Amino acid sequence: MWKFLLIICLVLSSCETLNSSTSSTSSTSSASQDSKVGEPCEYYQQPFSMAVTEIRPFGQSYHVMLDHKGHQYILSELIDRPTDSAFIRENDIAVGQVLTGIEKTITQGTCTPVLFEFETKFLFSQ
Repeated sequence: MWKFLLIICLVLSSCETLNSSTSSTSSTSSASQDSKVGEPCEYYQQPFSMAVTEIRPFGQSYHVMLDHKGHQYILSELIDRPTDSAFIRENDIAVGQVLTGIEKTITQGTCTPVLFEFETKFLFSQ
């Protein structure tokens, strides 16, 4: 089953080159003519809210499960950081908590199809 790769991007000015065999019909401004995934990309933006539905142990960390429009997401995958006990404690994460932000859904290009920017600026231990 195909799994969405969700990456929190604060700046959408460039996308990573993923596969040089991807075809592209537009020219790039760089000297390299390698095909780049996604340039340029446009997103439709709308507010979102996700409820914390469960916090379950997962190895040395925890899976903070979120519900958004009937879909389940794991917080650590959305923020690309582990959610250990210190993270949960420092950010007061609890079942029933609602996290909000901006959902970006791709409308043009081949970048990440859906991005979530959280309003909360999470704290991370060193």
